[in-house]
Amino acid sequence: MSTAIIIEGGSSLSAEQLAAQYLFSDDGVIYVSFDETISATSSKRSWWDYVLAYTDTLIEPEFAVVPLGHAKTQVIIQEAPRTDPNTPRTTLDGESSGIYRSSWLTYDDGTLERGDPQDYTIEIAADAHHESSSFAGSSEAGWTGVAFHELGHALGLEHPHESGDGDVDAAIDTNGTVMSYVDAIDSDGNPAFTPLDIQALQQLHGHETGARSTPVEGVSLLSDSGNHDLNRTWKTPSLSVQFEGGSTIQEPTSGTSTARLVFTRYDGDLSEAASVLIDFDRHEDLNWYGKDGDHQDFFHDVLLDNAVFETGLRAEFAAGQRTVSIEIDIVANADAEADEWLDITARASRDPDYFQQAPSEPLRLTVTETAVSRSSLVIDAPRTTLSEGDEAFLITVSDKADAGKTLYWSASGDGLTSRDLVSGQLQGSGTIDDDGVFVWSQLISRDGVAENQETMNVAFFRDAARTTQLGSATALQITASEAVPTLISSRFTRTGGQDILVGSHSGLPVQLANPGSIRNLSVTVRHDPAALLLDTSHPVSLDPTLEEAGWNITASHADTSTHQLTVNLSGTSDLPVDPVTNQATLLQLKASVNSDASTGSTSMLSVSGQVDADNTLNGSSSTQLVGLLGDSDGDGKHSVSDAISTLRHIVGLEHDLAAFPGVEPRLVMDVNEDGSIGVSDAIEILRKIVGLSDDQRLQSPTLA
Repeated sequence: MSTAIIIEGGSSLSAEQLAAQYLFSDDGVIYVSFDETISATSSKRSWWDYVLAYTDTLIEPEFAVVPLGHAKTQVIIQEAPRTDPNTPRTTLDGESSGIYRSSWLTYDDGTLERGDPQDYTIEIAADAHHESSSFAGSSEAGWTGVAFHELGHALGLEHPHESGDGDVDAAIDTNGTVMSYVDAIDSDGNPAFTPLDIQALQQLHGHETGARSTPVEGVSLLSDSGNHDLNRTWKTPSLSVQFEGGSTIQEPTSGTSTARLVFTRYDGDLSEAASVLIDFDRHEDLNWYGKDGDHQDFFHDVLLDNAVFETGLRAEFAAGQRTVSIEIDIVANADAEADEWLDITARASRDPDYFQQAPSEPLRLTVTETAVSRSSLVIDAPRTTLSEGDEAFLITVSDKADAGKTLYWSASGDGLTSRDLVSGQLQGSGTIDDDGVFVWSQLISRDGVAENQETMNVAFFRDAARTTQLGSATALQITASEAVPTLISSRFTRTGGQDILVGSHSGLPVQLANPGSIRNLSVTVRHDPAALLLDTSHPVSLDPTLEEAGWNITASHADTSTHQLTVNLSGTSDLPVDPVTNQATLLQLKASVNSDASTGSTSMLSVSGQVDADNTLNGSSSTQLVGLLGDSDGDGKHSVSDAISTLRHIVGLEHDLAAFPGVEPRLVMDVNEDGSIGVSDAIEILRKIVGLSDDQRLQSPTLA
């Protein structure tokens, strides 16, 4: 999907447009202020700090908070009451939850100029919680979702349904972009920018390389102000509905029997209260009555809570509560009857629905005259087809009398190994809770191994020896994830003889995308010595993040005849990944570009690997660009325009090199290699054009 649908005015914004109308990089920093409506100790301020800190990890500029009225302020963040005529500057009209306002000047020649700093504001309504229904009912998540939306506007994004710039997608919902007006239950519970948003933001502001910018004196970067929990999510849970002990019950000959209907929330955030509406339907011969009513002795069949007949019945979850139940009394009857039934349908109590997944079909309770052997364990499998990376759930319901007892489980199947589960365990146990419920869950590994579909059979037992199985095993189908682990060699641009340092790394990084639960792997790096030279004494080192996670290099071998380096790595925990890119940096190669390397694009490096010594990892090669020192336009030769470009950089008329995107200009323009760009570099380019050697000088004409 094209980022153009959410970039204001088309597929891109110029640096001039960003500087005039939006937030922009001011020497690597974006400066924001809060006014008096958001105090430094308020919950809204901490929520805003989370929004800004999260965004800081995505784009290259850093965020810094400055006092109101500071000369560097690019936007003032405010909390706005709705339709309060006494505070017109911080008032939102109608049903608006937030707004970004800006003001700029446009001259006749098309030049843009930033307007009054006071006119650049982000306002969020104090009660902007309507998005909470997408995030398990959390007011915090709903509010921050609005904040991400308005910050997106301030960074240059638009609504996807806006068609004034010729691109439009009115159907995409909030799972596709936070800029959408089409609300949907959030699939992962994260109110932050989506992958499409991130791609658009990085297109406008550059991706985070790890390079650290320095703010003006007296100002600290937001990233230095404290730890921010950037992994917090508010995923809407799913719902399971089952009858305890099975869906068939015998009508007693005296007294009452009780069928208990159990509602379980799982796979999500349970910190908010929730409710489920319950609808009933019945067999034509089945009689029902309120439990608190004075029914006649001849009455028989079913007694329900009186709320069914008065206000409608609900299953109410308190905050933090996982399981609730309702009881249906089956009344004694000595007469012989045919089987009867009662249908129960769970229905959302709000729109959009609170639950990610919930039963849509009625659940039938059959009341029979025939004695039945009710199972002591009912197993509900909300999903029986899973992908690697999914969480598998089984909800078991037994009698309340089983509360506190231990339930044992095992998983088996052709080709199934402990590596297929993140826990690494194919057997385990758990305790049945006070409601007779045990929720079994296991995260399926992205194990980096190409496999056909596997079947995992999960069985439950009463004893640790697993000789007494309860019910039948449940079969779960596991398919390989599309996001397979892939080794990546970073792209870079350097000129001949230069060391290769990429971003904030101490060398040339080798990364692994979608690593999953790999614990042992081997990486092989092949290089072209005509273009790239590895350090002969210490060519490779483990990335510091892996050292901190308990990983180490167990062996390495350099083969100079085939120009390849093989490194074996192992660890006791999952590889640490970037939460945005899902990539782990494995190694840092100490390398440089051969001083005799030909200029232009060349494939000088490739990586491949194996997992556990017997399963091949996807590898990749990357095309690097070897530049000619001083050739700023990338045409492979020195020209007067290169010298002019150097002078324009010196006086600040140019900042980046179009031919070398993302490359620090000094790496290409510092011809005399003194660590800076100066007039002497432009002169050196002119000397090369006219063919003067180092011991020759440009001659000035002599006047007679």
